[in-house]
Amino acid sequence: MNTLRYWLPQSYDAFGSLPVASWDLVPEAKLLVSLLAWKHAHQQIDKHGFSYLHSQWLKTLLGRGYSRLVNDLARSKVIARKNYSAGRFSYGYRLANSLTRCPVINELVESTRIRNRLAKWQAARQAEQETRWQPIHHELAHIDSVSSRSIVRRRYGDYQRIADLPSRV
Repeated sequence: MNTLRYWLPQSYDAFGSLPVASWDLVPEAKLLVSLLAWKHAHQQIDKHGFSYLHSQWLKTLLGRGYSRLVNDLARSKVIARKNYSAGRFSYGYRLANSLTRCPVINELVESTRIRNRLAKWQAARQAEQETRWQPIHHELAHIDSVSSRSIVRRRYGDYQRIADLPSRV
């Protein structure tokens, strides 16, 4: 987490897209725009260009000003929002067409608030993931690939593909 970077469209102006009263949310705006730009570039969108993001996840990353931020960005036409459908999907978000067509730049994340939130979120995800680990995962967690192959060979014998490993540990 030492070199966190935003992935922003070159023509995006964070201060210009938010009213003066919301300038305290510029780092969060950059994070949301960066996330949407990344999802668009990696085709993690539906046929209309929307990425569906869970509000609880966004609240965790963007903080208590999440709702105000989304409304301000929608009003300034930086993002568009597709309505929530109960039981089917969460809100969909997409960048304005003018932002999806311009080149992307990398900008260092300087906000300690954002860096701390991302670190906390990453630690929580790692802890949640580790609750599903089996004993062999704990053995393999902090070693390199050569050592991990030898541990797996000792435990399961020789194998050619991961698919050949037993499904239960």
